[in-house]
Amino acid sequence: MSDSNKHITTAHDLTEADQRILRAVREVAFGSVEITIHNGRVVQVERREKIRLPQEPGSPNAARE
Repeated sequence: MSDSNKHITTAHDLTEADQRILRAVREVAFGSVEITIHNGRVVQVERREKIRLPQEPGSPNAARE
């Protein structure tokens, strides 16, 4: 690995957008993170999280699992 590839990124090197994107990714267990970019600049970060609830015995959807 050359010296130019050894750069270590610290929290001080990250922009606010970088930090928000990383936080959103870390906080989602199941779901997605969508990043909107306009003119090369991050303008929006959306986080969608899926939460699966356990099926109750005898419920109509329980037989499908």
